Amino acid sequence: MKKRTKEILGILDQQYGTEYVCYLNYETPWQLLIATMLSAQCTDARVKSTSYIYHPASAGGFKPGD
Repeated sequence: MKKRTKEILGILDQQYGTEYVCYLNYETPWQLLIATMLSAQCTDARVKSTSYIYHPASAGGFKPGD
């Protein structure tokens, strides 16, 4: 990694922190990709309400009507 890249990443870590939380429900990288694309098109609540279709057994899964 180039020195400038490391400097930029360090600044971003200082500004935004290093603990990342993903609020989208997913079990595989493919599901995360689809959930991310959907979240760019609508609200996170809508993505969560439809993501159970792709992985209904996920812990804390969001079911219709919740």
